[in-house]
Amino acid sequence: MSSIVEQRDSDSPLPSDRHTSICGVASRRMPNVLMIVASLEVGGLERYVINLAHALRCNSVQPLVFCLSHQGALFHELPSDTTIAIGNPKTATKILDWRILQQLLRFIRDQDIDVIHAHSRKAYIYGAAASLMTDRPLIISVHSLRHVTLRRKLFESLILRCAHHIISVSSEITGKLTYQRFVSPRKISTVQNGIDTELSRPVEPSKKPVIRQMLGLPTTGFILGAVGRVVPVKNYSLMIRAFSRLAAVTDETYLVIVGDGEQSVNLKSLVRQLGLSERIFLVGEKTNTLEWYHAFDCFVLSSISEGTSMALLEAGACGLPSVVTEVGGNVDIVEHQVNGLIIDSGNLDAMYQALHRIYTDRFLADQMGRAARFNIQKYFSLSSSIKTHLRIYRDCLYKP
Repeated sequence: MSSIVEQRDSDSPLPSDRHTSICGVASRRMPNVLMIVASLEVGGLERYVINLAHALRCNSVQPLVFCLSHQGALFHELPSDTTIAIGNPKTATKILDWRILQQLLRFIRDQDIDVIHAHSRKAYIYGAAASLMTDRPLIISVHSLRHVTLRRKLFESLILRCAHHIISVSSEITGKLTYQRFVSPRKISTVQNGIDTELSRPVEPSKKPVIRQMLGLPTTGFILGAVGRVVPVKNYSLMIRAFSRLAAVTDETYLVIVGDGEQSVNLKSLVRQLGLSERIFLVGEKTNTLEWYHAFDCFVLSSISEGTSMALLEAGACGLPSVVTEVGGNVDIVEHQVNGLIIDSGNLDAMYQALHRIYTDRFLADQMGRAARFNIQKYFSLSSSIKTHLRIYRDCLYKP
């Protein structure tokens, strides 16, 4: 990536009648927004940071990225002129590494950062410290909230109070921030993740067999698909067990899981135990997931907790019906029996029944797929999300 930040004297999205911001930054140049992440490995949060960087660049805002640990597989998908800095993998084992903080502070000073935007739990801590020490406004995006001890909850509450504004990616998270982390509702904006619906779009049915062949999948039959990290919160074992019941009563049905993580070995063992190695494909991590959505007939999300799933948005934009659990932002995206089916989290029977219904009722599946595309275009476009981000940046810079 380039180490030079491009500067421009026009097309600033910030008010032109103000000569300086609260940080003393000239308003006629591109504001510099620093996004702090743990890394840019493959994941929904990281994918959103990539999308946000591109969209900000198109709106006369200069995105910069600080990776606390390492660059990650999505690193090269950033805009080509994005300035970045890499910390140290060892920082993952510490609450706060003073050497990394000093590196971050130098980066903020050298690149003349206007706004700090933190995108992960570790990033919140560094962002809060850097904001206090540099007087730059801090935005925190909360993509998920875990069940933690009271001590950790109070610590997170303290960090969140350092933010000038908080972006929550779902209505459920907004509620938890208010009642579990004691954040004032006036400080929170619910901004659901958005995607480029021109990039993520349905494929012609006639092209599906060719795509499947290219990916090494069966060219005929009904393929259920999942995309995401292979971690406990995704509860893929439930999905696999539910599919095993479907496979027992159907011939040409398949399950594809795209992703990698700590449970990959256990899931492969489970697939072998069930004797489904020819029906279930664990294909590992893929940086380009669009072609995989095009190979699927239905998207499945079995999570026990979720923010606003980028994979679910992308699948919907590609015209796929979905089967999802009733958690997090899933219920903000999916309307039961309209663009997908919603089931209770952890309910094996309900998951099986939903998968069986999607497979047997193709007319309903096609209807829900079309509705899913329309829903994402109308409510979850990247352009709408970016407008809200720009307003929040502007408010933080020019707050009286």
